[in-house]
Parts: sequence; C-alpha cells; structure tokens
Amino acid sequence: MDLSWPHGIELPDRSLTVVIGPPAVPITGINQCRELSRYPFLYVCSNFSRILTHIHRTVRYSVRRGFTQDQVMTIVEESTETVVFIEHDPSLYEDDRRLVRDIAVRLRQLAEAQAIVIVYSPVTDVFIRQTASRAHQIYAFLPYERIVPPPRPLSTGRPATRSRQATLPSFLFGPARDPVEGVDLGGGLLEVIEDPVCVLSDLPDK
Repeated sequence: MDLSWPHGIELPDRSLTVVIGPPAVPITGINQCRELSRYPFLYVCSNFSRILTHIHRTVRYSVRRGFTQDQVMTIVEESTETVVFIEHDPSLYEDDRRLVRDIAVRLRQLAEAQAIVIVYSPVTDVFIRQTASRAHQIYAFLPYERIVPPPRPLSTGRPATRSRQATLPSFLFGPARDPVEGVDLGGGLLEVIEDPVCVLSDLPDK
C-alpha cells in the first residue's frame, strides 16, 4: 500500500517521510489523496495546528494531541493506524530534549513495522534533524520566503503556545519533482541535493 500526494510526493508503505515547507504542501496532500480514506489515519498534533482547520470534511481521520514529549511518545507507541501524520510542534523540545532521539527512533520503528509515517514541519530544529537522519526520505519545498504565520489555536481549553516567526532559506532538497503549485516558493527551484541528510546542518533552526 503506497500513497501519492500532489507535487511528486510518494509515500511508500512502511516508510518514514519528513516534509519541510509551507502548510499548503500537507494540506493539499491530505485533501487530494483519495486513497487516504481507505485506511485508518491518525493525525497527531499539540495545542495548535496550521493544518487541521483546512482539512476537508470528507477526509476521515482521528486526532490525538500530545502536549508533552512523554505524551507524544505514548501516542506513537500506542498507534495501530496504517497512516500516521505528525504535525511537529517545536515548542515541545525547546527546553527539554531528553526524548528527542527516542521519539525519532520509535517513529522509524513504527514505520518499518506497520505504517506510513509522515512528520511535517515548516521549520527545522533538533527534532526534525534527528527524525530526518532516520527517515527513508525527505521532501523539502524551499525557499519558503514568506513569514511562517502564527498557528490557529485549537479549542482545547489550554492556552496555545506562541509561535516564533521564521524565514526559511533558499534550498530545495529531494527526493522532489516539481515546485508546489499555488505556493509562493520565492523564486522557484534553486537546487536539488541528492543526499539531503548530509546538508541538514546547513539549514537554520527556527
């Protein structure tokens, strides 16, 4: 069971994929992937989301929210779904990095055991680097020159973590095919790098 998203994104069965870029990339992917509704689909986020409010009502999925690293680890360990999408929350790892590596390792194990696992972030940080180093593939749609918008709070009764604004640099690394339709990439494709893990250190954190 493989999935295909627009813009050349291929999601093979039992694989861990990291997607870095504007929220329009996963929003388009989730909304336009008809095959997604055939499988149990888990959406994991924290106390805010840039994506959830834009997912069509026709998409069937369940949501679990992890407000701490421990809760995210528990969600990953308990997952039995065929497709697991994780919207990364950088604030969970700003002051405490003790589970960064463990969660990244468990995501790889989950993918190889049973699932298509997608980790999405508009920016890079220590968690994305750790996860990318264990990913089967990485899609980064950059340059992403517009300011990352503040996320929309979810109705959880908890105060939403304030998002830092960030501007991403001029990189596009693969595997990738074409620039994202309908998304301003600040000048288009500048460079395709065959081995993206080797250049993760060149990308600034949020």
